[in-house]
Amino acid sequence: MNACELKAHFSPKLLVINGVNGVGIPGGKFTVYLQEDSSELRERVATVVHAECPEIAVAFEVTEEFEGQEKT
Repeated sequence: MNACELKAHFSPKLLVINGVNGVGIPGGKFTVYLQEDSSELRERVATVVHAECPEIAVAFEVTEEFEGQEKT
């Protein structure tokens, strides 16, 4: 899967996890945005991703809560 396919595939599965604010691919790197940093939250995200794609490196960034952009 390329980066865009990864984002499309995993976004619905990760966004239902409380504390996950978003999923992105800045610079082609699969990144999960967290509301606050915790090892438990990172583990939950990694478990979901690595169950299907164990070779994928997951980057994490802590952000404030945000809403997706509207397409115009």
